[in-house]
Amino acid sequence: MLQVGQLQIINYSDYKLILKEIHSSKMLLWDDSFPNIIKPDEIIKVDIQWSAEEEINKTQNTAEALYLIDGTDNYFEIQARWEKKPTLKIDWKNTINDKRFFSRKLPEIMDLGWQSGGVITLIFMQNFINNEADELQYT
Repeated sequence: MLQVGQLQIINYSDYKLILKEIHSSKMLLWDDSFPNIIKPDEIIKVDIQWSAEEEINKTQNTAEALYLIDGTDNYFEIQARWEKKPTLKIDWKNTINDKRFFSRKLPEIMDLGWQSGGVITLIFMQNFINNEADELQYT
């Protein structure tokens, strides 16, 4: 069965996301789908398609897109994997330990799942409450 769909990325942060590295193996749509920069408050859609060739071992259908968070030392990786079935994952790398983005401990690698013919949404946002807590004034 043909596995094609989209990843929608919403950058609900004050940071630009800068594409640092991209790689795929046996993916029909991936490498040319990701933008070099995702600006703050920007919404983008990425086309994704796994190879449908029956002679290819499905586990060879893999891909990664590494985004740097501009102005920080943080980065994260979007991954496409075929483990019994296709799935998208986010490896938060060192970002998971930064309280600007995560106020509580979460798994470093999160499975977003996959819906053929559908749209998977990733919302990237900073932890506004922690960042602005010292600036709040009550009257």
